[in-house]
Amino acid sequence: MAWVNDDSNTFTPMMPMAVRESLSKSNTRGVPRAIAVMNTNFRLFPMPFITRGASGQWAIYFDYWKAPKRLVSLADLFEFPDQYFEIYAAGFNARVGSFVRFEDAGQWQGRDPLNNQFKGTGLWGKFAALLNNAVREEELASGSIIMAPDVDMARF
Repeated sequence: MAWVNDDSNTFTPMMPMAVRESLSKSNTRGVPRAIAVMNTNFRLFPMPFITRGASGQWAIYFDYWKAPKRLVSLADLFEFPDQYFEIYAAGFNARVGSFVRFEDAGQWQGRDPLNNQFKGTGLWGKFAALLNNAVREEELASGSIIMAPDVDMARF
């Protein structure tokens, strides 16, 4: 998600920008309404005014989120964010421990239907605890859901 803000005035609201795969070159000037990454550079449409006489102190804010890749074949690469490497490594260690019958590997007990928490013993227990913590952090990071009013606010 991207927003544009006229940085010359603190009271100017941030306006959402459309994020596109590509944008064609244009000489049109105005408040940027769309953005794309083209050859490792950002391209804005329309081109912003860049003179000090016109409003030209634009600030562009970004939020980035990548949708997880679906694994549909054995040839697909497994991708995960770096922040979850410790969880992946704990699960890998537990799986290898189970495969070689390491006594500290423990047992994977799946998801508890009563409290929706992952459970396990030994190395699997460490993996389950890390998974539960990641789920909790993701839920906290997503924030609360805000619903717009279902009535028109202009009619009093």
